[in-house]
Amino acid sequence: MTRDFWKLVMTKCGASVIRILSGWKTIGGALTAANREWEGSKASIVLAVPSVRVLLSHRADNNLQNFLQPGIHTELIASISEEKRPSKGYVLAFDGRLVQYNTGEVDLAGLEVDQPTAKQRKEAEEKEQDLCKTAKSLLERFSPEKLDTNLQAMRQIITLLSRQMASLREMKKKKEYALKMAMDTVKGDWKKSKYSRLISHLKAVCHQVDAVMQVNEEARERLGRACASLAGVQHLWKDVPVTNMPQQCNYRKLQEYTTEVEKTHDTLYWQQRGENWFKLRDSVPVTGSQLHKAIGLNTLREAKQLYQHKKVGTPLPEPSDKAKKAMKKGVEHEPNVVATICGKFLPALFPNWEFREVGCKLLNIGDGTDIVDSPDGAMHTLSSPLHSPVTAAVEIKHTTTDLPNTPRHYNIIQCLAHCEALDAEMCYLLYHTEKSTVMFKVCHSASLWNNVCGHVNEIYGPEGHPPKQLSCEIKNMRDQIKSTAAGVELVAEFKSVYAANIGSYVRQEDSPYFCGPSLPESSLLNTADTDSCLAGAIASTDKALDSIIEYQELFKPMAKEVLEFIVSDMDRWWAKDSVYGSPVAYFLKSASFPENQANKVVEAVLQQCHDNHVYVPVTSGDGAFEYMVARSANGGLNTKLSFQKNLWKEVRKTEKRSLATIVTILTEDAWSPVLGCAKVKCTRSEHGLTVERSTKHPSPSTATWAFKAKSPTPMSEETSSEDWYDLFMTSLPEEVKESFENFCSDNPDLFEKLRSSNSAPSDDPVDMTHAAGQFIETVETGTLDDVSLVANMPSHSTGDDVCITGSVPGTNTQGSVPGTNTQGSVPGTNTQGSVPGTNTQGSVPGTNTQGSVPAPVIQGFVPGTNTQGSVPTTVIQGSVPGTNTQGIVPGTNTQGSVPGTNTQGSVPGTNTQGSVPGTNTQGSVPGTNTQGSVPGTNTQGSVPGTNTQGSVPGADMQGNIPVNIHEDDQHADIHETTPFISDSTLREVQAQLLQVKPDKWQGVDVSVIRDVLADDELLNKCTIPELKEILKTIKTFARGTVKMSVKKGQIILQIRAILTGLAVNFRKERLRQPQTLKDLCMKTVKQCSVVPLAAAFASFVGRDSREEWEKTRPCSLLQIHLEKDKYLTLDCFYCPPVSSRGFMQAFVVDPHHIRTNIRGSVLRDQVEGVDLRALKNIAASGRTPLTPVMITETLDMQSKSMCDILFSHAVAEELKRLGHSTTAEFITLMEGWYRANDEPGIPAAERICLRLAMREWLMRGVSFDLYPPPGRYIRGLYFSTWEATMAQIDLSIQLYGMLPSGSYNVRAIGTLVAEQYFGDQARRTNEGKNIPSCHKLGHIQAHMVEEMKMRMKPEQARGFPLRMTSSKPVYPCQSTDVIFTETDHPEQWEPPTRLALVKAKNHPFDLTSRARRKKPTKTFSTKLGAPLKGQTGVRQYHRTDLSKILPHERIGLL
Repeated sequence: MTRDFWKLVMTKCGASVIRILSGWKTIGGALTAANREWEGSKASIVLAVPSVRVLLSHRADNNLQNFLQPGIHTELIASISEEKRPSKGYVLAFDGRLVQYNTGEVDLAGLEVDQPTAKQRKEAEEKEQDLCKTAKSLLERFSPEKLDTNLQAMRQIITLLSRQMASLREMKKKKEYALKMAMDTVKGDWKKSKYSRLISHLKAVCHQVDAVMQVNEEARERLGRACASLAGVQHLWKDVPVTNMPQQCNYRKLQEYTTEVEKTHDTLYWQQRGENWFKLRDSVPVTGSQLHKAIGLNTLREAKQLYQHKKVGTPLPEPSDKAKKAMKKGVEHEPNVVATICGKFLPALFPNWEFREVGCKLLNIGDGTDIVDSPDGAMHTLSSPLHSPVTAAVEIKHTTTDLPNTPRHYNIIQCLAHCEALDAEMCYLLYHTEKSTVMFKVCHSASLWNNVCGHVNEIYGPEGHPPKQLSCEIKNMRDQIKSTAAGVELVAEFKSVYAANIGSYVRQEDSPYFCGPSLPESSLLNTADTDSCLAGAIASTDKALDSIIEYQELFKPMAKEVLEFIVSDMDRWWAKDSVYGSPVAYFLKSASFPENQANKVVEAVLQQCHDNHVYVPVTSGDGAFEYMVARSANGGLNTKLSFQKNLWKEVRKTEKRSLATIVTILTEDAWSPVLGCAKVKCTRSEHGLTVERSTKHPSPSTATWAFKAKSPTPMSEETSSEDWYDLFMTSLPEEVKESFENFCSDNPDLFEKLRSSNSAPSDDPVDMTHAAGQFIETVETGTLDDVSLVANMPSHSTGDDVCITGSVPGTNTQGSVPGTNTQGSVPGTNTQGSVPGTNTQGSVPGTNTQGSVPAPVIQGFVPGTNTQGSVPTTVIQGSVPGTNTQGIVPGTNTQGSVPGTNTQGSVPGTNTQGSVPGTNTQGSVPGTNTQGSVPGTNTQGSVPGTNTQGSVPGADMQGNIPVNIHEDDQHADIHETTPFISDSTLREVQAQLLQVKPDKWQGVDVSVIRDVLADDELLNKCTIPELKEILKTIKTFARGTVKMSVKKGQIILQIRAILTGLAVNFRKERLRQPQTLKDLCMKTVKQCSVVPLAAAFASFVGRDSREEWEKTRPCSLLQIHLEKDKYLTLDCFYCPPVSSRGFMQAFVVDPHHIRTNIRGSVLRDQVEGVDLRALKNIAASGRTPLTPVMITETLDMQSKSMCDILFSHAVAEELKRLGHSTTAEFITLMEGWYRANDEPGIPAAERICLRLAMREWLMRGVSFDLYPPPGRYIRGLYFSTWEATMAQIDLSIQLYGMLPSGSYNVRAIGTLVAEQYFGDQARRTNEGKNIPSCHKLGHIQAHMVEEMKMRMKPEQARGFPLRMTSSKPVYPCQSTDVIFTETDHPEQWEPPTRLALVKAKNHPFDLTSRARRKKPTKTFSTKLGAPLKGQTGVRQYHRTDLSKILPHERIGLL
């Protein structure tokens, strides 16, 4: 007990107090070697106090240490569980606090996500350092027998340093980019900008990276030289930047031969880029360098272009200037790469190898398909025979950008081709820049190569086909190649050297290679055991170790914050000697803390609490963890907003084509005049959304009916035929209802048939919907008077032979009468080439096709009448009896032949197309020799004065495009060119043609232009630009509207019409059956962009999906019992998820941090309904504590006092007085909401009402069934802040049903307990600004945990009274271990899994006796020269305040 007491004193006050009380006072005198301590008899105070050494070794429970590593403190959690109070609930609050930077690494105690743990990082660092230490140890104990072991160890270090160099390059690239972006943002002197600290830090980091890269490069060069020296090939290693290739013993160059002599050699020894080499490459469909592109692994477009080039001869697209420059540089630098290989890589890594130039190799990849592959080189054993096996192939790539960290995936297949061509197991791929060269080792993969060959044969084989689309196999192979490239081993990186050809190569006759230079005598001596060589090797390992350590320091994830977890009870009943909360865990983290990482850490702490039987229904965090509200740890959705955003995300993943189909399905029945939209069923699963139709209804056939019909009235199944008619009439527009009634009265037979066929919905074509559609379609062709006129026409006719617009009463076809033939043919005749007894394009007599009438009636003309100038026997549009109009011979019928004749169809027994027996023309009159022309005429099938091949004007025969001819021009001959175009106009035409094609029209006479305009064949030979220029010039003579944006044939027709004086009119023919509204809408839907389609679909299924989701939530509609018989129903926005521990566990954001975030939005003038100018006016008036600087400047955004002033009653009243009601309302609601979360003495029911008032303001104008969902801001608040506020309001009500006691202290669901812990922790930190270092933090944590554990013990067990704070207790005379509860049997209470009803129960904190009393006025120092609180600098005791100096200046940068 004594040691416990003094250990607690030392923990709280420090070891100096123990020494003073024990008599070892440090007063006076000086320490000497002889007298290093003072005796206790000389001290004025001597107590029986244990020594510091004894107290440090003392453990209160034999399980606590003086230093606690980051992690979970299970000892304290176990101490909490020892109380065994089943009726008590706890809150787990966590918050972050800064630690001194660069004093410790990130440590999450093994809970890292997708990152190595601190232990793994430390082990990896030690392993890397051990490589250097091991190599140095081997070199110090060097023996020739272990030379290979020494070399292997040093080469491993080279590989490690090369990998680190790649990481350094990547880091430098990112830092330089960030620095550039920051510098571009600043205008003027960056040292005076707000980004000065950031820019200075980036400059300092870039300088450090450059320094580490320099050390790394120097270490690699030293190690390479040492390896070459130990291997005895130091003469091959080149320290100088130039290598003389004729004197390089490990380089073999191919000899040059004439074309004919070279053909006698093996293609492997042909010089690349020679005539034979190019011819051989052109003779095959694909080369090794084109394999990746040929099968579509780049893009499908490139594969198609290459196929067309190889098979058809289409030239490939011209490379860009940048690509040409890069290819030119690649050719220029290839000798330099070879020099680097021979002068750096081979001596250091492969001293027994030599590099040989090679030509090309013809490979058969199956199915008779050959390709040519040209490796850049081959590795052989040094001085081996000509046909010795190849040890490795070589591929060289010069890059104009930075060296890649991994091989580029499009180079992998080429490397595999080299392995296949040279029969090698590996290929070394080198990327070269003018500064450095890096080598990768690509191992041969037979399976991948066979897969590539199979795809090449599918395209270029004997039965190959051009590439049309990228198959799934190609996409999978692309992914496989990328994964292969990512796993390729990096061998080494060295500085690049340049090639020089000083001297000449010596030819030899018995080999295709030049003679190699002889080895110098010095190289024949074994110098590996010399002292200088070993000393250099040992020094290189020390340099490498320094480089590795500097690299590790640079890449260490340094901790910036400590994340503390504090467990506090929900009642906050603290006595004098009790604790306010217990620290149960702490972690060291960086600035970033993603959601999945935060969830894993919090879940680990919660699980440990649950394992120790500590009930934690709620976890609280500060504003930095707002993102944890929306989702639970297992990915479940907690809020309605998160569900809305998640559904929108799922819908947006759907392709546009699928969305258009879904929207079409959903709205298929919306076009019915009596039925609504289709009923569908939407199912959500892991694979996405599934939509199924449950009903199907017919839709109308015409677009006009759906457009003009009114909103339908629902119908029952018992609807009679009269009801159908009445419903139909009520749906008709008023402007056509009377005309339709007249139409029905004039056609009683049709009306009765319609009513009888519409007794129930059916698919019969003769129904009211279709008839009404035809009627309204008729109405659209003219006015209502026109409709009435048409309807009354039968009164002027002679009988039943009337055809109104082709229709006869009693029928529903396009003007046909049963028993008639089509297209106006006379009974007994065959039209359009039909032979009697057949049924081809002209029905056999007695059939009913295409609306023919039983008399030569054409377009509604009554036989025997003279309507529109027609006479009996010949009914032609506008023809007068006895006249020959449009080439019709009197007594004949056009498109309706006279009985006994055959039109456009041969007479039985003849073999001519429509010719009369004895004639040889297509339907010509006997005795004529023209195509249907009367003797004496010269037109194609026309009688003098006719225009068509025996056809009625307006018919589209033989591809003629209809040109409307006015009645005044009916007697004009359109083939006779009227020469009214003057010579000046023709010269204008010539001038325009000269601008289009000067070579063609230069020197052409005007008469030639006239001939061209008069001849259709010559016009057709002109190009479209030429025809448009002609039409532009002569369009002033046109009668009608000229259109330029038409096809070539239509341009020619317009020119001919203008030249002949005819009118030009391109009116579109009106369809008798236009597209339905359904088809039109489907077309429009397909043309919509993807966002509107997704929004339409999501809005349609959103409500049902949300309702289904809400049924699965443990708390959706919550009944709130306020007082007596007063109840409220809360549609919960937030619902606490049921955790893996089997009960509801919620997360809430501290309301104090929420309020500070909302204040920031107000000061940025973002909140809807809040006028910042009104607040500025009030601040300027001085009638409230609000000052202008609080509004105009963003000072101390975490200040509680400034929030209290802004959201105060005084400010709200002043706003009301000035007429700013909406702003005053928001200020009042914010004040009430915060009072409900912080102020004592407010009943629970009143707190709920204050929160719900704020909730109502937040929900104004917000709907969770409208899509797209809200974006970044909702009501001017950042969406995560808005969501956290809503969740805090809902959870504060739901907690009444989640706690055993049924009540809680409203201050408990915040992070104030963590802030209080940080304040206590800061008092123990004797460092600058009370910010601890990571090492110091471990000691502080151990001491505080031990203190908390002691304070949690009852006084009887402790043995002495304890009060650790001078502040007054919150609740007088209330012990920690006595909690009153109204629960009859608390031991039977179980944590809830669902909530349906909660009761607002007052906590002692809510009693009116606990109402806050007025605080005394604060006083301030009257000394003007005295420093204010917090003003004194952290390093005021130094001569120079280093905290004021920028980082880049501290390290010596200008």
